[in-house]
Amino acid sequence: MENTNKPLVYLATPYSFKHDDKRVKDAKEEERFERANKIGAELTKKGYTIFSPISMAHPMNKYGLPGNWEFWAKFDEAFISCCYKMFVICADGWLESVGVTAELKLAKKFNIPITFLDAEGEPLELSVKLTHQSEDNRYETSQKVKIHIEDLLDTNDGRYLLQEIFKGNNRFVHLTRSSTARKEPVESTVVLGTDDGK
Repeated sequence: MENTNKPLVYLATPYSFKHDDKRVKDAKEEERFERANKIGAELTKKGYTIFSPISMAHPMNKYGLPGNWEFWAKFDEAFISCCYKMFVICADGWLESVGVTAELKLAKKFNIPITFLDAEGEPLELSVKLTHQSEDNRYETSQKVKIHIEDLLDTNDGRYLLQEIFKGNNRFVHLTRSSTARKEPVESTVVLGTDDGK
């Protein structure tokens, strides 16, 4: 399972939380710390040599170290350069996280493959269900197409789409395309949401 040249697997997850009430902020960051520990432990049980930056840094932050990306960036880049794989926990706040965004860019820089996990640590896949109604309305066909999350992260529209999906806003988007046979507009419906097998 391990690449002998780069033996580590990096676990990226949102951590910093801004709130006027320090107790709320601290409680949220503690919750995110525990999630990183739990999922990191499960991945370790599966044979991965996990490096979890939040598991390492959070306890040290209590002794006066800052918990922001700016401080930890050079440490995390050094560790990412030693990794052959990255897991990203797509828990609340991951799309807005400065740290996770930077870690994803570093993964691309070092050509590290990324696997996205849900908040429970299970592999996450998104899909689009394409539904096509025949022109005479006598039949309907549909197919499911997998969305590659990393492809959507590179554009503002893609990130917005991901934000809507992770908020639970399953949206119906009507597309117009040309019929290859008649060059007439054909209506399709795209249903966006997490891949729940439906």
